[in-house]
Amino acid sequence: MKPKLMYQELKVPAEEPANELPMNEIEAWKAAEKKARWVLLVLILAVVGFGALMTQLFLWEYGDLHLFGPNQRPAPCYDPCEAVLVESIPEGLDFPNASTGNPSTSQAWLGLLAGAHSSLDIASFYWTL
Repeated sequence: MKPKLMYQELKVPAEEPANELPMNEIEAWKAAEKKARWVLLVLILAVVGFGALMTQLFLWEYGDLHLFGPNQRPAPCYDPCEAVLVESIPEGLDFPNASTGNPSTSQAWLGLLAGAHSSLDIASFYWTL
């Protein structure tokens, strides 16, 4: 069975469509977009810089000693809290005496439990015991 119609190639019009902008208007739009990007970048940097400056001035004005008045010092803290660096030494691994400068994990736990008067609250991100 043969087709009754013969294939004919479509003809594309050679002229430019009327909806495209001339080249000089396209270049003007590109230049305006580029200028707008630079203006936006400068504005963002100015806002960030101004915010950093105001934060610095605020912290300088209202630092620790300025909160208590011109001649007042903060009250001494009698809280016995402390931070201790602990070495995680595997069980069964023996070191010579005084070779490690920091207490082991078990020694730190025992010291923490011995120092608690009524209760011990522990907040931990994760456990590796």
